[in-house]
Amino acid sequence: MALPLPKSSNPLVVAAYKAGMQNLHDADWNTAAASFHRAAELDPGMAAAHLRVVLADIGLAYDPSGKTLVDAYNHAFSLRADLDERDQGLLDALEPIVRDSFNFVESASRLVRLRDRFPLDAELCGLLANHQTLNGHLDEALENSKKAVELDPTYADAWQLVSANTLATGGGRLEPRIRLAWWGCSRHSPHARRTR
Repeated sequence: MALPLPKSSNPLVVAAYKAGMQNLHDADWNTAAASFHRAAELDPGMAAAHLRVVLADIGLAYDPSGKTLVDAYNHAFSLRADLDERDQGLLDALEPIVRDSFNFVESASRLVRLRDRFPLDAELCGLLANHQTLNGHLDEALENSKKAVELDPTYADAWQLVSANTLATGGGRLEPRIRLAWWGCSRHSPHARRTR
């Protein structure tokens, strides 16, 4: 997880943002969402915090017509000049979900282009795999989730996607592959060990 931390003069904001990033990495989306909401509340000018609120709320399947998600997206969009090129691309990729009733097809298409620009970004591979899973493109989702794990073997959320997509694509001796993928997830995420 080598994404840079955004700047803030408030160490509590940086700590909340950093905790949220670690929670996403560890497949603990509820705690991540709470951390990003806290960072955005403490520093309303931090574009990255608002972007992560959007991402976490989408990941938790909140209603895209809900005020929080739309407001967070609009706030992040208004501050997009403060985002780096990668996060501007991520904001653009999430736009069809927020503004077009959970349009994961268009969002996945945008994520493919973004992942191609940043091929060594495990998070983008994992997010693309998640979108492809939701769109029913399971072979592609499995390929991208495996790529995310290859890039970051401690990325528990990607290990969950490997497990889910291995199960969904079936074939062969499935049980050992699922156990291996789950071991990868639980080995790197205290949250996964607590909830399984």
